[in-house]
Amino acid sequence: MFDLNPLNNPNATWQHWLLAIVAGLIGFVIGYISRKREAEALEPQLARLETEVEECLSSKAVASTSAQVRVAPLPVPPPPAPVVLPEPEPMPGVGFITPSPMVLPVATPADDLKIVEGIGPKIEELLNNEGILTFEQLAVTSPEHLTQILRAAGPRFQIQDPATWPRQAQLAADEDWDGLKQLQNELTAGRA
Repeated sequence: MFDLNPLNNPNATWQHWLLAIVAGLIGFVIGYISRKREAEALEPQLARLETEVEECLSSKAVASTSAQVRVAPLPVPPPPAPVVLPEPEPMPGVGFITPSPMVLPVATPADDLKIVEGIGPKIEELLNNEGILTFEQLAVTSPEHLTQILRAAGPRFQIQDPATWPRQAQLAADEDWDGLKQLQNELTAGRA
C-alpha cells in the first residue's frame, strides 16, 4: 500500500502527519461519545439537585419574611443563701492558737560600690554575686576574704589590692564623703 519509511520515500513525512491526525480524530470521537453517554446518565440527578436548591432558597426567603421570633431571656436562678456555720465549741484540753504577724524581710537596696577606689563594674558584679551589696557589708568584710573572691574570679582580677576597700566602704556607709574623698586622694589606683 504505502511505503512509510522516510529513507525510501522522502515524501513520506506527510503520511506520518496524516496518520497522527486521523488517530487523534478517532480518539476524540470515541471520547466524545462515551462522555456524552455519561453526561446523559447524570442529567436526571443534576435536575433533581437543581430543584432541591430552588426549594431551599424559596424556603429561606419565606423564613426571612415570616414574623420575627421573640427570644425570651432565660430565667436566672436566685443566688444561693449564704451558709452560716455555727461557732465551734471549744474542745477540752485544746487551746486556741492566735496567729503571730509575719515579718517579711525588707530588701536592702544595693549601694553603688564603684564609688570605692579600685572597684569597677566587673568587680562590683563579683561582690554582688558573693552577697556583698552595701557599703556596710563591704566594710565588715576582711581584705583577705576580698582577695580570695578576686583570686577565684581569675587572673585578670588578681592585680587589684582590696586592702583599703573596707575602710573606704566604712566612710561611705557613714556618709563621710569628705573623708572618703581625702582618703581616695592619698591612694594611687586603690592602693595605699
